[in-house]
Amino acid sequence: MTGAYFNLRTRPAGVVFRGLLAAALDYCSVFGFVIQEDRKHLSPRTFETVERLDTHLLSRTWVTEWPNSKAFFGYRVRQYLFELSPMLVEAVLDIEEDLYAWVNPGLPDDPHLLRSDGSAWFASTTIEEMSWFDLSSSELEKIRQDWPTFAADLEPID
Repeated sequence: MTGAYFNLRTRPAGVVFRGLLAAALDYCSVFGFVIQEDRKHLSPRTFETVERLDTHLLSRTWVTEWPNSKAFFGYRVRQYLFELSPMLVEAVLDIEEDLYAWVNPGLPDDPHLLRSDGSAWFASTTIEEMSWFDLSSSELEKIRQDWPTFAADLEPID
C-alpha cells in the first residue's frame, strides 16, 4: 500500500510505543523483525527474545529486503514474523519499551508491522532511529477517532 506517510513527533518509547502497538492491533496481523544471525557477537538477549515469542511464530526466512530496508552485496538477514495479538504486544513491551533499543547485537533489528495482505503499516530502521507509517485515508481517520492521543503524535512526511 502507498497511502500517506507519517512519522512520530515523539520518540517511540514507553506510552508512545505502547500506543503504536495497541493501535496496530486494529490494522495489522503480523509483527516482525530481523536478525543478522551470522554475527558471532549477538547477545543472548537476542535469542531469548526469539524464544520468548516462539509460540506466536509464523515464519522465519532468509531475506535481502524487509520493510524500509535492503541488504547490500547479497547479504541476507533472518526475518521473523509473528502473529500479532494482545499477548504478543505485552510480551514485546516486557522485552523492551523503547523501539529504538531494538538493535543488533542486543536485540533483533527493525521491528515492523504488516497488514494481512503483507504490506507494511509501520516500518523502522532502528540503528538510524527512523520509523514511518504508510496509512490509507480511512486508516488515518479511524486512528484519529479511536486513538486521538496517538494520532496527535503523527506527523506527515513531505
